[in-house]
Amino acid sequence: MPFQYQTSFFFDELNSLGVVHHTNYLLHVERAQQALFQKLLSVDDFDGERDEDICVVVTDLDCHLGYPFSNPGDCLIELGVNRVRSCAVTLSFKIFSDNANVPHCFGTRTVCKICPTMSEPRPWTEAFHEALESMSVV
Repeated sequence: MPFQYQTSFFFDELNSLGVVHHTNYLLHVERAQQALFQKLLSVDDFDGERDEDICVVVTDLDCHLGYPFSNPGDCLIELGVNRVRSCAVTLSFKIFSDNANVPHCFGTRTVCKICPTMSEPRPWTEAFHEALESMSVV
Protein backbone atom coordinates (compact mmCIF):
# COMPACT_ATOMS: atom_id res chain seq x y z
CA MET A 1 0.00 0.00 0.00
CA PRO A 2 1.53 3.33 -0.98
CA PHE A 3 1.75 6.21 1.45
CA GLN A 4 -1.04 8.70 0.72
CA TYR A 5 -0.92 12.43 1.32
CA GLN A 6 -3.93 14.69 0.84
CA THR A 7 -3.25 18.26 -0.25
CA SER A 8 -4.77 21.07 -2.30
CA PHE A 9 -3.74 23.24 -5.19
CA PHE A 10 -4.59 26.92 -4.82
CA PHE A 11 -5.34 29.65 -7.33
CA ASP A 12 -1.84 31.13 -7.03
CA GLU A 13 -0.34 27.82 -8.26
CA LEU A 14 -2.07 28.07 -11.64
CA ASN A 15 -0.38 29.48 -14.73
CA SER A 16 -1.90 31.90 -17.25
CA LEU A 17 -3.71 29.00 -18.94
CA GLY A 18 -5.54 28.16 -15.71
CA VAL A 19 -3.70 24.91 -15.02
CA VAL A 20 -1.25 23.98 -12.28
CA HIS A 21 2.25 25.19 -13.19
CA HIS A 22 4.51 22.16 -13.59
CA THR A 23 6.92 23.16 -10.82
CA ASN A 24 4.13 23.17 -8.26
CA TYR A 25 3.57 19.43 -8.67
CA LEU A 26 7.10 18.85 -7.38
CA LEU A 27 6.59 21.22 -4.45
CA HIS A 28 3.65 19.09 -3.33
CA VAL A 29 5.68 15.89 -3.79
CA GLU A 30 8.30 17.42 -1.47
CA ARG A 31 5.61 18.06 1.14
CA ALA A 32 4.36 14.51 0.80
CA GLN A 33 7.90 13.18 1.31
CA GLN A 34 8.21 15.26 4.48
CA ALA A 35 4.95 13.77 5.78
CA LEU A 36 6.18 10.26 4.91
CA PHE A 37 9.51 10.78 6.67
CA GLN A 38 7.73 12.21 9.73
CA LYS A 39 5.51 9.12 9.81
CA LEU A 40 8.47 6.75 9.49
CA LEU A 41 10.32 8.65 12.24
CA SER A 42 7.18 8.90 14.42
CA VAL A 43 7.59 12.67 14.81
CA ASP A 44 5.28 15.65 14.23
CA ASP A 45 7.92 18.04 12.89
CA PHE A 46 11.31 18.15 11.22
CA ASP A 47 14.28 18.66 13.50
CA GLY A 48 17.66 18.03 11.88
CA GLU A 49 19.47 17.89 15.21
CA ARG A 50 17.10 15.24 16.54
CA ASP A 51 16.37 13.34 13.31
CA GLU A 52 19.48 13.00 11.16
CA ASP A 53 17.61 11.01 8.48
CA ILE A 54 15.77 14.11 7.27
CA CYS A 55 18.95 15.73 5.94
CA VAL A 56 18.62 14.77 2.28
CA VAL A 57 19.30 16.20 -1.16
CA VAL A 58 17.58 15.24 -4.40
CA THR A 59 20.00 13.39 -6.67
CA ASP A 60 17.66 12.25 -9.44
CA LEU A 61 14.24 13.26 -10.68
CA ASP A 62 12.08 11.75 -13.42
CA CYS A 63 8.78 13.58 -13.85
CA HIS A 64 6.00 13.05 -16.37
CA LEU A 65 2.99 15.30 -16.79
CA GLY A 66 -0.37 13.77 -17.65
CA TYR A 67 -3.45 15.79 -18.42
CA PRO A 68 -3.48 19.20 -16.76
CA PHE A 69 -4.88 19.79 -13.31
CA SER A 70 -7.12 22.79 -13.85
CA ASN A 71 -8.79 24.95 -11.24
CA PRO A 72 -7.92 24.97 -7.56
CA GLY A 73 -8.86 21.83 -5.71
CA ASP A 74 -7.95 18.81 -3.68
CA CYS A 75 -5.48 16.20 -4.80
CA LEU A 76 -4.00 12.99 -3.51
CA ILE A 77 -0.31 12.12 -3.72
CA GLU A 78 0.78 8.51 -3.53
CA LEU A 79 4.38 7.67 -2.64
CA GLY A 80 5.96 4.25 -2.93
CA VAL A 81 9.45 3.11 -1.99
CA ASN A 82 11.06 1.65 -5.12
CA ARG A 83 14.64 1.11 -3.99
CA VAL A 84 16.52 1.56 -0.72
CA ARG A 85 20.28 1.87 -0.65
CA SER A 86 22.58 2.53 2.30
CA CYS A 87 22.44 6.33 1.84
CA ALA A 88 19.62 6.84 -0.66
CA VAL A 89 16.03 5.97 -1.46
CA THR A 90 14.08 6.13 -4.72
CA LEU A 91 10.42 7.01 -4.30
CA SER A 92 7.74 6.74 -6.95
CA PHE A 93 5.03 9.39 -6.93
CA LYS A 94 1.62 9.90 -8.49
CA ILE A 95 -0.67 12.91 -8.16
CA PHE A 96 -4.40 12.43 -8.63
CA SER A 97 -7.37 14.79 -8.41
CA ASP A 98 -10.61 13.62 -6.81
CA ASN A 99 -12.22 12.92 -10.17
CA ALA A 100 -9.27 11.34 -11.97
CA ASN A 101 -8.31 7.69 -12.37
CA VAL A 102 -5.07 8.55 -14.15
CA PRO A 103 -2.39 10.70 -12.57
CA HIS A 104 -1.88 14.33 -13.48
CA CYS A 105 1.81 13.88 -12.70
CA PHE A 106 3.95 10.83 -11.96
CA GLY A 107 7.56 9.79 -11.75
CA THR A 108 10.40 8.90 -9.44
CA ARG A 109 12.57 10.92 -7.12
CA THR A 110 15.81 9.82 -5.48
CA VAL A 111 17.13 11.48 -2.35
CA CYS A 112 20.47 10.90 -0.64
CA LYS A 113 21.06 11.40 3.06
CA ILE A 114 23.97 13.73 3.73
CA CYS A 115 25.93 14.98 6.69
CA PRO A 116 24.73 18.59 7.10
CA THR A 117 28.17 19.90 8.07
CA MET A 118 30.31 17.92 5.60
CA SER A 119 27.82 17.61 2.70
CA GLU A 120 28.88 13.99 2.24
CA PRO A 121 26.61 10.92 1.97
CA ARG A 122 25.78 9.22 5.24
CA PRO A 123 24.02 5.88 5.81
CA TRP A 124 20.46 5.88 7.09
CA THR A 125 20.04 5.00 10.74
CA GLU A 126 19.21 1.33 11.16
CA ALA A 127 15.64 2.01 12.33
CA PHE A 128 14.90 4.38 9.43
CA HIS A 129 16.47 2.00 6.89
CA GLU A 130 14.24 -0.80 8.19
CA ALA A 131 11.18 1.45 8.03
CA LEU A 132 11.97 2.31 4.40
CA GLU A 133 12.54 -1.35 3.55
CA SER A 134 9.18 -2.27 5.07
CA MET A 135 7.50 0.03 2.52
CA SER A 136 9.49 -1.21 -0.47
CA VAL A 137 7.28 -2.08 -3.44
CA VAL A 138 9.95 -4.00 -5.35
